[in-house]
Amino acid sequence: MYPYSSWLINPRTSYFQDGCKICVSLSEKLSNSNPDLCYPYWPMKESEKMQIEGNRFVIECQKKTVFKGYIVYDLRLASTDPSVDASRSVVQAKEAQPPAEDEPSEDKKARSITLMHYENWPTDKWPDLDLLGPFVQALSKREIQIMRKSLDNYIPPVVIQSHDGLGRAPVIWVSTILMKDIEKKECFDVEDLAKKCARARPGAFYKKVHFCVVMALAFRLSSLGGWTALADARSKIKDIHQAYQASLEK
Repeated sequence: MYPYSSWLINPRTSYFQDGCKICVSLSEKLSNSNPDLCYPYWPMKESEKMQIEGNRFVIECQKKTVFKGYIVYDLRLASTDPSVDASRSVVQAKEAQPPAEDEPSEDKKARSITLMHYENWPTDKWPDLDLLGPFVQALSKREIQIMRKSLDNYIPPVVIQSHDGLGRAPVIWVSTILMKDIEKKECFDVEDLAKKCARARPGAFYKKVHFCVVMALAFRLSSLGGWTALADARSKIKDIHQAYQASLEK
């Protein structure tokens, strides 16, 4: 999936309807003029605003934090659409009684969203796992925080967007689940998770590089979670990377 300017209204509506609180972008190249590149669908400077579809949605960057390898944007997404209610999740909306006929409050027309932009992983390339591992760990921690704050047993989805469809995104999906298992010191099976993802989303891990990356990344995550010594993890990662490189020469 690679957003373009006319596509912007779709995810904004989804963020309100589904209660999304975290968005991940893996697009390393952005452009507001080149249709072959990902459109920059969020403001990238603090206090900067972006208006969509005649001011129907307004996105404001409230805070920008730069980490090694990625950037975290704290965004505020507001809507002037009277049919949009940001104060309720999709589950609450289905179960709630019809709202009273009064003017919608500002709180009901806005939602806070965290956008995590990992910008150092070119398409179909082997990433720097010393950068990608901490990114996945940070993403997992933010998702856990949201789960703990949920009052209606509804866990909002994490939107993972990349420029290569089902290329890099499934790696992040599987790895984020894996990170939670590692930190709980539970048994984990990265290959099983990858197969489940591929069954749920046909086309996931269809390229060798992505399957090898998720297997190698599992060892980096296990070292971050205190499961494996870093030296042992690096040794396993090196073996997987060398095997992948050798497979390209056949």
